[in-house]
Amino acid sequence: MYALRSTVEYFVRNGSTVNVALLDISKAFDNVHHIKMFQKLLDLELPPGIVELLAAWYGGTCVRWRMCMSTCFSLAAGVR
Repeated sequence: MYALRSTVEYFVRNGSTVNVALLDISKAFDNVHHIKMFQKLLDLELPPGIVELLAAWYGGTCVRWRMCMSTCFSLAAGVR
């Protein structure tokens, strides 16, 4: 918000009109609740070992950027 406000103020201060269009793209991404997904997979009689493997895969998420690794954190929803 700060960048938008600063940009608008700059152009208004210099005598320009400013038109802003905003787009909410939050609905453009899938949102999967992991626990519900695992339960549905078990209900579909997927072997428990596979569901456990997926649960472990979704359980801890780390971010790697170049040679640095973040501490791991868990996500309750989203798509890997």
